[in-house]
Amino acid sequence: MMTKFAPAKVDELTLIQSRDVRLRRDERQRIMVEFADGRRYAEVVVTHAFPVSRPGRCVLLREPGGREIGLIANTDGLDRESQEVLETELDRSYFMPRILHVRAIEEEFGIATWHVVTDRGPTRFQVRARSESIWPLGGARYLIKDVEGNRFDIPSLLELDSRSRAIVELHI
Repeated sequence: MMTKFAPAKVDELTLIQSRDVRLRRDERQRIMVEFADGRRYAEVVVTHAFPVSRPGRCVLLREPGGREIGLIANTDGLDRESQEVLETELDRSYFMPRILHVRAIEEEFGIATWHVVTDRGPTRFQVRARSESIWPLGGARYLIKDVEGNRFDIPSLLELDSRSRAIVELHI
């Protein structure tokens, strides 16, 4: 006897046109969203729908409990203040320095200490096992997650200087 398969109901995501929405901060610096039709939301959470592959595009707006308000597919049409609020919040949530130069990587007891120069300045961080901390993202791009959960981006291994590239290739 065959049973019929009924797919689970999936809520549709509302597509938000950038011209129809404004993002502001309230007196406590929380994000407020106002729609052209008069709807308002307080304490809105903004996240990238595709934080690694399409940062700055496809931004989700959610209520504090996680319920989705909608998706802004193209943020280019937002007014200047809304763009500033959005960029500031996303930068804070998705802090991911780009590695520009690798000075050294030292391994000891299964922990690798990376000494690097990023677009935010020089730093060092520690990485556990390669398989849990370093991910190829296609092409020559790599994402590295340190022991504290911070993420670092190598946009293109091929664009690093030859010494940096040689050091990284030994550890990926």
